Amino acid sequence: WSPRVKTLQVAFKAMAEQMGILTGGDDVEAEVEKASMFRKLRMSLNAALFDSLGIRDQIEGPREQLISEDDRFMRELGVNEAVVKATYDQMNPLLLDGALDGPAALQAIAPRPLLMANAGAGQRCPIESVIDIFQSSKDEWTVHGCGNNLNLFVATQPIIHHSVREDFLFAALHFLRMHVMGACDTATGALTCGSPDGAAVSLVPGLSGVLFNADEDED
Repeated sequence: WSPRVKTLQVAFKAMAEQMGILTGGDDVEAEVEKASMFRKLRMSLNAALFDSLGIRDQIEGPREQLISEDDRFMRELGVNEAVVKATYDQMNPLLLDGALDGPAALQAIAPRPLLMANAGAGQRCPIESVIDIFQSSKDEWTVHGCGNNLNLFVATQPIIHHSVREDFLFAALHFLRMHVMGACDTATGALTCGSPDGAAVSLVPGLSGVLFNADEDED
């Protein structure tokens, strides 16, 4: 994954320069330190969530290391937050203000079935943001009595980053069986009740995660 990320970052710099957006000029070390302090603050504010998922060690260790390395690499290319925003404003207007991403996009899907899946220690889609979007969007399903149509599966053990694994595929397959084919059996039943009291579930032997169900999460 790391080489792919670096290829994307180099392409991002090229796109910015092609659009005439200035890059570089920052004190890289100062900006890296500032970004690190911000992430530490964010981690402290979400410590209870990480503890409830049993992934705090993954977040503060491997995930932070990956993000730190990616952040430094991108800043050394001359690409900072301002460059990213200016580039996206031209490439994909309204993306960063939430109009085309996050709660606004999810709420437009409701009350139709939607399965979200994310790595607990994913460095590209921070789990705290994903869960915040789930929580702030679920009312659009529950108000129609369709809370079972919205699920979020978070892979917790063993650790993975921005990738998929067998239990993601299990959840997707049986979610489709349930909502497209009308199947109702043990496999689909696992998706309708969420994780009991937030405890980890094992959809596939040897892999565990936490399943959020909008109906169950309302209780």
